[in-house]
Amino acid sequence: MRSINSILNLLVKKKPLLYLVFVFAISSCEDVSSKPIPGLATKEGGLICKDIYLSNDDGKINTNSFIYGDQIAINFNNIKGFKKENGNTFPGLRLLILDKKKDTIMFNPDLYSDNTNGFDLSPLLLFSKVMVANPIHSDNSYKAYVHVWDKKGKGTLDTSLEFKVIPDPKIATQTNGVSFDEIYLYSQKKGSSIINNLVPTNEDIYLVIQGLQGFVKENGKSSVGVRIEVTDADGNIILKEEDLTKDAPLDASELEEIIAPSFIITKGKVQNPIVFSVRIWDKKSDHEIKANVKLNVENN
Repeated sequence: MRSINSILNLLVKKKPLLYLVFVFAISSCEDVSSKPIPGLATKEGGLICKDIYLSNDDGKINTNSFIYGDQIAINFNNIKGFKKENGNTFPGLRLLILDKKKDTIMFNPDLYSDNTNGFDLSPLLLFSKVMVANPIHSDNSYKAYVHVWDKKGKGTLDTSLEFKVIPDPKIATQTNGVSFDEIYLYSQKKGSSIINNLVPTNEDIYLVIQGLQGFVKENGKSSVGVRIEVTDADGNIILKEEDLTKDAPLDASELEEIIAPSFIITKGKVQNPIVFSVRIWDKKSDHEIKANVKLNVENN
């Protein structure tokens, strides 16, 4: 049994939060086919790219509706038209993301500003990987603008993508008197969310709830219970904790920022799918939230 100190550390101290992250890269790639993407528009100004597509860790995607916490790559495959110098190309890439009020969420004037040697790759693939997370939020719409230009010539390529962000539809929730901002599965080891509902063994898997409101506060504390249960497809109970917090109240401000109960599946035979269930309730009222998600354990 965990001590109460380790439980509180588990629930509110580690802060497994997701933030907007951009990784931009350049590489060589074979020609691949792609389908039209809704919300995508491109204007060629000397630079030509007939294969612009989106992808995540599972491969190509043909949607502009992204799950909160997913990592999306905008790919420009086999981009042509750069003026070469000593056999190398010198691209620039500007990125801007606006919300529906046209407020700036992210701006970088040149993601290749540090590169002075150019790139000797053919065919040329430019791509940017975006983690769809804070200050981006679910149930909202955004627009990304990517401007690519030739630093040794006059060629340009402008692409825009309208997209919306949704909460993970695989996580079912019920609330009574409480509200929350975001809920998602999170891998502490990888530092990213779990979108495909595949979970590894021997690793902490968190159900993160951010912005949880609606619990009674007394002297800056809230008395809540946290129940977790993990069952397999045959109904066998793998893990069950009736109340992780026992009678210890939690700091209300930290509880409102984040609460993240977790579980670990040890390596061995597990009958998929498993169900991870969480109930958080107010011991001073009837307010509560229930959440459950079906998962498949890898490497059984």
